[in-house]
Amino acid sequence: MKQLIVIVFLALFLSCGDNDQKTPPASPRAAQIANAFCQCTARLAVLNEEAKAIQKDTTAVARFEEQLRTIEQEYSRAQECAGRLRERFGQINAEDLKQIDQELSRTCTKLENRTDLLHELLGQ
Repeated sequence: MKQLIVIVFLALFLSCGDNDQKTPPASPRAAQIANAFCQCTARLAVLNEEAKAIQKDTTAVARFEEQLRTIEQEYSRAQECAGRLRERFGQINAEDLKQIDQELSRTCTKLENRTDLLHELLGQ
């Protein structure tokens, strides 16, 4: 079941498109949260990109499965880190999430258009 969740998460991550819109700078609080969130999830984003490359190689099933296990572990770490962010910054409301998402699109391109992950880990 856990692998199914990871696979769904991976599919969602890989289905993101590009965002060509320029966004204005977020509030200082949103910028701080976005920066910290980027740090929390940077390795997860890299692992997902690596899994995307492995996924195309049909002979690399074992490597892909190992990558999924690593992603699962990193996702757990990202959840813990996001929990610490919620403790540090307090309640993160819908407007905060919008500003954080905008800031991520400017400063953390690996997480650009990852509103789903942002809401999942920091949202309500």
